[in-house]
Amino acid sequence: LYDQTLLFEPGSRFEYTNMNFVLLAYVVEQVSGMAYEDFIRQNIFEPLGMTHSGFACEVPENPQWGLTFDIEVNKGCGDIVSTAGDMDLWMTALPNGKVVCEESYREMATSYSNGSASYSGYGYGLMLCPRGGWGHGGASVSSSNFIYFNTEYGYNLYIATPNTPEFAKGMIARLTADFVNILFKAVDAAAQQ
Repeated sequence: LYDQTLLFEPGSRFEYTNMNFVLLAYVVEQVSGMAYEDFIRQNIFEPLGMTHSGFACEVPENPQWGLTFDIEVNKGCGDIVSTAGDMDLWMTALPNGKVVCEESYREMATSYSNGSASYSGYGYGLMLCPRGGWGHGGASVSSSNFIYFNTEYGYNLYIATPNTPEFAKGMIARLTADFVNILFKAVDAAAQQ
């Protein structure tokens, strides 16, 4: 990272990079004095009751997770594996002060992307989504995923697909848009009655 040339002056532009999350994992270790995995387990998984979540390196010892993972991932970036039920626990807890304080969540859900066309509405780890929801997506060589939650309506949506050629070309974005449209058709129909 330190050998890379600076692309632009800080604060003058916005560009997404997973390296921010890798660095954050190391900051967590330095500040807490704990291994990143232990910190996440003790401060997020256990308090939230996320009993079916762990780290990519633990998948071979946990066949109930139902997948194989034979790629190397960076600490802090794509290394957590979870079930849909545990993701629902996390998505419900995040905006309700159970993962970070209210002020930190507000910073996560505030756009700092300065009108970037590709990341319009991007905050600290979350991006503005349709109908006032927030989310974040990602892809690895094996899967693509997206989370969407809308605190006003109480909706949580977690989508994961294999990252095969038929899914890789925008399938997550299309699935998310379709599901959000379906969810809000019911909301809109009820509001008109």
